[in-house]
Amino acid sequence: MTIRGFVEAATADGLRGWAFDPARPNAHLMISVMSGGVEIASGLAGQARHDLLAAGIAGGDHGFALSFPARLDENAIGLIQVYARSESEEQTLPALTAKPEETGNEASNRLMPMADLTQHPVFILGPARSGTSALALALIKCGVYEGFGEGHLLPLAGELLAAVRRFYEVKRTPEGEDTLLERVPAVTFDRAIRRSFVQLTRSLFPSGYWVDKTPTVEAVRAAPLMREIWPNAKFVFVKRRVVENIASRIRKFPNEPLEYHYQDWAAVLQAWLAVRGPLGDCALEIEHLEMAREPEKVGGEIARFLKLDSRIAWRFEASLRSDRPQQTGEVIGKIESLDALSLPDSRLQDVHADCDDMMREFGYSYGEEYFEVEKSFRVRPKTHSAIAELPRHQPD
Repeated sequence: MTIRGFVEAATADGLRGWAFDPARPNAHLMISVMSGGVEIASGLAGQARHDLLAAGIAGGDHGFALSFPARLDENAIGLIQVYARSESEEQTLPALTAKPEETGNEASNRLMPMADLTQHPVFILGPARSGTSALALALIKCGVYEGFGEGHLLPLAGELLAAVRRFYEVKRTPEGEDTLLERVPAVTFDRAIRRSFVQLTRSLFPSGYWVDKTPTVEAVRAAPLMREIWPNAKFVFVKRRVVENIASRIRKFPNEPLEYHYQDWAAVLQAWLAVRGPLGDCALEIEHLEMAREPEKVGGEIARFLKLDSRIAWRFEASLRSDRPQQTGEVIGKIESLDALSLPDSRLQDVHADCDDMMREFGYSYGEEYFEVEKSFRVRPKTHSAIAELPRHQPD
């Protein structure tokens, strides 16, 4: 038998895990869940996961998360059988249970799943001052979704997982040495962190439908992890050209360093390029200018993406019309040129150095035409600090 994999978590509503055939690393295996001799769920193990990629499981896209058509009785959860099928063989996937050396995993409450199929969050992403607030508030006002005006908490899950990995890399003891560190592997804390965020959102949002709006680069980078924890999550990325973004940030945050504004913009869009492919059809990209000028059209697109019923969709679109994006001293839908911002020549050069790649990638112009036609860009090497070294912005 060559198939590798595990069922990592199972609840009354569904299960998650991964399966992989080393002999066919690019193949996605079919997963079948049986209960009492009847198939109750099936699907491909084709979900992209950063932990599988880091572990060398081919391209990392061998995870699965399956929902059951009806809730199982608690006693039936332990009786289900999960099979992984390739072209040449079928194999039962074992449950990932605590090994003797992983006794510390009990501290993470193994009754709480590491992925929650009962929750249906919507993550609103994008650079600050790009209309993320108007979109999040419109969803909250439509009467389906719970949430807050600002999030800024859930990306902590990724930060904690990264901190655990760094700690174990630095503190690793010689193999075979009898230490508490060796007896409690890093995966113990990985599971505990995931379970704690599942429990947190269940307690905060009992309806299971909620919005998180966090317009930061950290939130974008954490999107694949958010999808692992909440497999039914949807992601809406609101993009805006750097020219109008800088102008809006200067008006809203006049005390922030100018370079922070455009470097943060570039970092957020670059992070989005890295994650939007793995997110697949659970992600939607929205243009700020279109949302400002044609809120009904954009509202309808988002409503269809989220599968809102007609009554809720009407409320959402009405709210999006009335709560226009980014109204801090701005003319709705106004297009400005970079030259009109009257930046010093040295700053103009820096804007080009930091932003040309993303402007080209998204087809933007620096002039009075919002989108570039002929796409000619001036590029020079970066000479100043990275975005991580800049002061953090205030919530928009």
